[in-house]
Amino acid sequence: MRFEPAPMIQTLLSTSVESGVRDAAVLVRTRTAVGEVFFVPQMRALDTSWIGKPDALPKAFSSVAQYILFLSYAAGSHAWHTDGQYANLTIDDPWLTQPYGHLDFHALLAEMEKHNFHTTIAFIPWNFDRSEHDPVNLFREHPGRFSVCIHGNNHAHREFGDYTNNSFVKQTANIKQAIARMERFQNYTGIPYDRFMVFPHGVAPAPTFTALKTYGFLGTANSSSVPLGTKFPTDPMFLLRPYTAAYGGLLSFSRYPASSNIPRVEIAIHTFLGNPLLFYAHQSLFERGSGTFNAYADLVNRTRPETQWTSLGQIARHSYLLRRRHDGGFDVWMFSSEMDLVNPTGEDREFYIQRKADLSPDISAPTVDGSPVAFEPSAEGSVLRLLIPAHQVRRLRLRYHNDLDLSHEDVRKNSIRAYALRLISDFRDLYLSRFSRGTALTRAYYGHRWDSVELYLEARWWVVIICLAFAFVAIRRLRRQTLSTRRGHGGHRAVPATPDTIASAVSSQSHKRP
Repeated sequence: MRFEPAPMIQTLLSTSVESGVRDAAVLVRTRTAVGEVFFVPQMRALDTSWIGKPDALPKAFSSVAQYILFLSYAAGSHAWHTDGQYANLTIDDPWLTQPYGHLDFHALLAEMEKHNFHTTIAFIPWNFDRSEHDPVNLFREHPGRFSVCIHGNNHAHREFGDYTNNSFVKQTANIKQAIARMERFQNYTGIPYDRFMVFPHGVAPAPTFTALKTYGFLGTANSSSVPLGTKFPTDPMFLLRPYTAAYGGLLSFSRYPASSNIPRVEIAIHTFLGNPLLFYAHQSLFERGSGTFNAYADLVNRTRPETQWTSLGQIARHSYLLRRRHDGGFDVWMFSSEMDLVNPTGEDREFYIQRKADLSPDISAPTVDGSPVAFEPSAEGSVLRLLIPAHQVRRLRLRYHNDLDLSHEDVRKNSIRAYALRLISDFRDLYLSRFSRGTALTRAYYGHRWDSVELYLEARWWVVIICLAFAFVAIRRLRRQTLSTRRGHGGHRAVPATPDTIASAVSSQSHKRP
């Protein structure tokens, strides 16, 4: 673009060369007597190597930034948008003991209240009966700051990984047992939990996503939103949302590791687009103090002051898109199996809820605030027409038929391997973390991928058993040889020297003399 500077011309967006020699305008606005006119230059991609890569959000956004800015300004609420800005910090693994390694629940609560954020504990269902009184009371008294979701079942490494190591049938059994255990946890503690899955050690294959949806899970959050064994999409627009329901009809989020250096530009892009920001860490995040996460919380709150920090379940219920219709109503795209739909206006409005996933016969009757409703077929799926009063909220729920019977689910801890893994994890987090050398050892263990040796041996458990059996046989054989050698030398044994034994020996020798 070439133009003379004038008061009626405004550059809204430009690109900059790294050397800083010059800027090039890519979105310009002019004011005329009849309104505003926007200009965008003809552009072509010089670099496409980033397409199909999960860490290319800045480049994906830059490729369409001028159009997004224009649409958000020109269309406003008539364009697809979220109902608000949400964020969450999740700590994986802890059970409710005070403290859990470097995680001090009381100290963390003080930081959350001071810096305004929310923490979810990704709770391992195997620990359902281990919670302690003090942290339980803390969670019950501060539901706006603490929440609980599901983290695997036994947390036995990749228990939700490749089907060659853990079949789909076993993974389904783990899902059902995890729910039954968490129901016991809720009964024991009085703490509600979100039926929301954080997979241990990586994301599961796509059929497991379908199983989670069938058993009533609201969604899943992991380092990647794409299932194991599925190629990352090449559509650059896929990167503009950190969630998708394209796999098994389950809402799937990607999340950021709070222990790493997260690019600020990505946080800025997500907040501009209204996307939820999910962070995660382990107890080691607080090695240097309970305020380690404060900088990220402050950055999010400063970038978007109206951000609502809440649980993963609540974020799933608000992960829908809506746009205003010409008749004053709203179109809504529903992604999770539950949705808290808010009427943001001061008047009663009709909402037309669209569900992309096929409403198969496996789905039970949908309900709104507990009352049955019915979807109607449409060109793109199914639609539900719902009237919501001004500033009111309605909860829509979809339930799927399944074979889950909590009264018959076995919650016992029968796996010796799972029991050993949990004891080792407790030793690592609760005891080794107390010492600098223990923390350094843990860091080196995972930093140098020594855990891969452990996984290799566990995958070949029969080799370990054979080696232990050979070792046992060798030790017993060596012991027998030692005993046999001793007997071969007369079986002599040392007798403690006392006056009586000495006198007896002398008397015996005197009778043998000629």
